Amino acid sequence: MKKIIISVMAALVALTAAAQEIKDVTIIHRGDSMVVSMKVDLSAIEVEKGAVQFIPFLVKNDSVTFRLPSIGLYSRNRFYSLAREARSDNPLQGYNYRSIQKPDTVWYNAQVRYMPWMDGASLKVDTWETGCCNRLTNHVEGEPLFEYHEPLAYTSDNVLIEDEPDVVIDIPQEEPEQVEIIPFVPHFIYVQPEAEAVVKERSISGEAQVVFRSGKTDVDPAYQDNELELNKIKATIDSVALDPDISITGITLRGFSSPDGAAKMNLQLSEQRVEAIKTYVEGLMELPEDMWHAEAMGENWEGLREAVDTSSLKNRAAILDLIDSDMDPDKKESKIKKNYSKDYKILFDEVYPLLRRTNYKVGYTVRSYSTVEEVREIMHTRPWNLSIKEFFLAADGYKPGSPEFNEVFEIAAMVFPDDPIARINAANAAMNAGDMERAARHLERVDDSPEALYTRGLYAAMQGDLETAVQHFSASLEAGYAPAGPQLDLVNTIIGQMAEAEAL
Repeated sequence: MKKIIISVMAALVALTAAAQEIKDVTIIHRGDSMVVSMKVDLSAIEVEKGAVQFIPFLVKNDSVTFRLPSIGLYSRNRFYSLAREARSDNPLQGYNYRSIQKPDTVWYNAQVRYMPWMDGASLKVDTWETGCCNRLTNHVEGEPLFEYHEPLAYTSDNVLIEDEPDVVIDIPQEEPEQVEIIPFVPHFIYVQPEAEAVVKERSISGEAQVVFRSGKTDVDPAYQDNELELNKIKATIDSVALDPDISITGITLRGFSSPDGAAKMNLQLSEQRVEAIKTYVEGLMELPEDMWHAEAMGENWEGLREAVDTSSLKNRAAILDLIDSDMDPDKKESKIKKNYSKDYKILFDEVYPLLRRTNYKVGYTVRSYSTVEEVREIMHTRPWNLSIKEFFLAADGYKPGSPEFNEVFEIAAMVFPDDPIARINAANAAMNAGDMERAARHLERVDDSPEALYTRGLYAAMQGDLETAVQHFSASLEAGYAPAGPQLDLVNTIIGQMAEAEAL
């Protein structure tokens, strides 16, 4: 593999906003193909009428021009005009977008066929605007918006520009002896999450096993492991209270009792004991009194059910039936004790003490971070303080596929393991790095959104499972995700070439 990093020189062009930026340009020579990628900033472009196109093309000795797929932005009227012509609700494919729905940043990827005669060509990106009457005008009188002056070995599968016949030369083509099967080149798309609410609300939870003497409701730190359990609550609160970016909004303690004895008395007992724990821990902290909340939960039947369900008790199924019944709690406990005395003895000695516990939750808010530098610093010290949107900000400026870029999305998935967007982006980063095993683990926990289906399609195609890739890309496209169209066409082309090769 030959990799050439291209430096960027940009000439500014005024459209309806500030000129745009292209960076992270990479040309990779892979076998008979060249893969071009670059990061294009479209954030300031607004198209009110017609369309604006950024057209990459190659020029060799000012005599031949080859055009690459363009990036297009279309106004509302132009979009609906195209839709009527195409008889489609979404006529835009590839890197073409309705202006109001455009991404701020496009990671551009194009694959073309390499030919030695293209050595020394120059890559340029021109800017064209289609105004009224579909008239095509160049903003800078033929001068390109961006120029790359370093020699490139480059070629294109695309059609030569037809409106400039004087710059087209005939290239002799040899008839292939066999069908050439083009490689699949994935177009990785990182999903930009919506901004979190102005106030980032968080919570951290835990469980303490504070033991009370029989019939007592006062907290004795010296009894059994109580001091350790009480310190667990304090340590959890301290872990957020000492962070200068965090504001605690409330601390809730929930007290549970075991089912032995009368349910009414157990509810009162759990209430008195959780209040005692609240008073004790409250005395260890310098926090306002109105932040503390205590709730009596009574008998912990849910905890008992979980313990029985995972046990090897002889009468496990029958005891579960009793727990799940609508029977009065005191009658349930009495029947378990009477009908399954041996199992009850095990539960009473080993499980019931664990049911007398206090769950606690600390609610808090985290301030927002606005600069890339600050977000990256927090990412390596207190990543749980960041939102998904802020992780996306941390990736800005890193080259897609670089270790730093991939690290951002991997950490985001660790902090938000159940967030589909975090998993999709982490899967894309892993595939971009060639770590298909890690990508598969991330994809196991994504939803069936159009973006997730698209990413599954990339994974299947890169693994050589083209039929599955077609299914995922088709489903994504049917759900309205336009980027799936070019990848679906590419996979179908490869399938057709493979079938043609087999027929020879």
